[in-house]
Amino acid sequence: MKIKENPEDFIVKEKLKLEIGNGLYAYYILKKKQWNTLNAVREIAKRLNINEKKISYAGLKDKQAITEQYISILDGRKDYENVQINDIELIYVGNGPERVHLGQLEGNQFEIVVKDAGEAKTRKVMPNYFDEQRFGRENTNATVGKALVQKDFKKTCEILRLDIEENNYIGALQKQGRIIKLYFHSYQSKLFNLILSEYIKKKHKYKEIDCGYAQLAFPEEDIKEEIKIPLIHFDMEAEEELKEIINEVLIKEGILLKDFVIKQLPELVSQTEYRDGFVEIKNLQIEGAKLKFELQKGSYATVAIKTLFLHNL
Repeated sequence: MKIKENPEDFIVKEKLKLEIGNGLYAYYILKKKQWNTLNAVREIAKRLNINEKKISYAGLKDKQAITEQYISILDGRKDYENVQINDIELIYVGNGPERVHLGQLEGNQFEIVVKDAGEAKTRKVMPNYFDEQRFGRENTNATVGKALVQKDFKKTCEILRLDIEENNYIGALQKQGRIIKLYFHSYQSKLFNLILSEYIKKKHKYKEIDCGYAQLAFPEEDIKEEIKIPLIHFDMEAEEELKEIINEVLIKEGILLKDFVIKQLPELVSQTEYRDGFVEIKNLQIEGAKLKFELQKGSYATVAIKTLFLHNL
């Protein structure tokens, strides 16, 4: 199965609620090709000569794709859309009273060409796994996140190849800004996937496939039940059956719940969030090798593809 051979084969458009009117935040549609969101935002800030922290967005979008997403710029101007960056376009849509944030995101529309995979099978529900984009090349993001949880800050800095002054590993990490949260969340995402996979194995008929970063169980039929699985943190709660699975996964990982309290990096400490174990594949259209569908925010089109072609994997 081949996807993302060309950026034009993977098109993503964000669905977002915006209140257009008076306000200090200027809103833009960011169109990009072969840029990830973080690098695109950095380059925009650099070219506009503004602080990167003034730019906000609701979610991260793939690099090997053509994507459209909304961003806001504090004290932004309409003429910012004239910025000249290869394969990046800004379209001003108006101003408003608040920055773009995840809570405004409704979902994403996808148009994807899948090659050498046979015919897709209509499915309405998929496991809500995080996918490879979350984990980075060779699973680096999750590896860094686990080192953070283990409080092995020296190892963390070594993996990231950071310059260290006077053995101040914490200081070097603090200089990295919000990207450190990405690594932490990546490890939480890995644990979520392992927990969901074990849940499926215990409850449903499944097929296990190699996703590159892990072997994960995919249910062979649509699952109608609703279940919330925690993105593991120190204060997580779960029903007994799920708690047993969580404990099994944490034991294998050599991690305790208390490890998620990282006092040296307090910005990583927050309340546990819970994520749907299964989500709907909406408005699916199969047009030969081209698939069109919608997913709720935070769900991965590549997981939908694996689900739709599971019978051929």
